[in-house]
Amino acid sequence: KAARAAQVGPSQSKGRRPLRKLFFPALAAFALPLHAGAEDVAQARPDYRLLKLEGQAVKWGEPVHGADAVITYALVQHETAFEDARNCQAMGPVDPILAFNGIEKTAFEAAAYKAFKTWEAISGVRFEKAASQEEAGILIGIDLGNHGWAHADVKTEQTDADFDVITRGLVCLSTLKNWKIGFGANPDAQDIQYTLTHEIGHAIGLNHASPKGQVMSFIYGEDFSELQAGDIEGARALYGMPARTTSAQADGAHAPAR
Repeated sequence: KAARAAQVGPSQSKGRRPLRKLFFPALAAFALPLHAGAEDVAQARPDYRLLKLEGQAVKWGEPVHGADAVITYALVQHETAFEDARNCQAMGPVDPILAFNGIEKTAFEAAAYKAFKTWEAISGVRFEKAASQEEAGILIGIDLGNHGWAHADVKTEQTDADFDVITRGLVCLSTLKNWKIGFGANPDAQDIQYTLTHEIGHAIGLNHASPKGQVMSFIYGEDFSELQAGDIEGARALYGMPARTTSAQADGAHAPAR
């Protein structure tokens, strides 16, 4: 069982209800979240959408707008079942997709690290590598069920505050699809770093945005490799500004997603 990645504050200690999970579909399948229909997207803001379950937004850490959080993460080291998950129910190490696509493990690890740092650079969320997968809040691995391209699954705990609290995030990649490092080259493959940046966005509380124009949009594209204005605004709505804001960030510079 994954350990909680951020401490639960006092405001969460009252009126707790049972744990529940929140799930999201594949990035490359570009389907809508299973709890939302096309009408929901049409009526949503085009720049960003917060994840909601039964009308309640979700995030890590203190369940209030703009509160920062520390989240641990790890790569899956052994085959693991998550029976309470809707997506990523069975996960394994990423080695098979690396071997099939000719990608070095160090290159994948660097892409994952940069994907986490992309969100950290523009908001108050901070990521730390866990000593083991059992201690990680967010896990990255392959989808042994091979549904779609990539999926995220989030487990939450209900509160009486502004947000329900995320207690576990899963990100899984299909072994049946083509993967690459960087844009260009094989048009039938997806960039690992861009894909992980998108799925981590789900894992921290962001929903699909408009069809195109944001990293969190539900259509994969290679028109840009940076977080867009809506991605940044959404992350800051959840976790506030980064702890150390440089003049460039203050002026709205985007952190690279690739």
